Amino acid sequence: MGMVVMFDVVGTLFSFRRVRLAIAPYHPYPDLVRRLCFSRLWQTAFATTLAGGYASIDELSASTLGQVLSLSGIPMGALRQVLAAFGDLEPRDDAAACLARLTATGSTLLALTNDSVESTRSMLAKAQLDRYFDDVVSADEARAHKPHPSAYRLALRRGGVGPEAAVVVSTHAWDVTGAAAVGMNTVWVSGVERLWPLPGGPPGRSVERLGGVPEAVI
Repeated sequence: MGMVVMFDVVGTLFSFRRVRLAIAPYHPYPDLVRRLCFSRLWQTAFATTLAGGYASIDELSASTLGQVLSLSGIPMGALRQVLAAFGDLEPRDDAAACLARLTATGSTLLALTNDSVESTRSMLAKAQLDRYFDDVVSADEARAHKPHPSAYRLALRRGGVGPEAAVVVSTHAWDVTGAAAVGMNTVWVSGVERLWPLPGGPPGRSVERLGGVPEAVI
């Protein structure tokens, strides 16, 4: 049996281009607002988890994104369009080739997401990427958002392996850091964040694009 490879989904396998396009009619700097939406959403999710509570991403999105749009001078009438765009992301150009190559080597693939199982399965199916995955593991099931250890430990149990036989692939430094903290191998896909934002360097391997992941894992 090959390595169990656990992919982050939103931001890693799927881009935010459609979110930017949804914001563009309302703001001259749609990428700036899109980044603020995403960072504020995860800030809220992390704070809820650290405080010992839990709310799903669907629950958090409406209030958090509504706040960001309001602060950015965007009418609240745009919220429905932005939320719809977050639920209709498009896969990165090299996602399918990356997953196909890993599957061909005998690796087991899991999706490990802070989103719900239902929306993640729907997104993967629409992009025809669902055939590569053996399972989808959600923070909803762990009742704690990544990078809380509970999410990674649940994924390890579902994958039936110890941390040394699993690798997390993510564009998010906080995700990579969380996985490394429980002893998992990691691959940071650096093309989105560009520079490692935390003290020190990435705990595992780094590649610029998804196309480099199979070599890093194998």
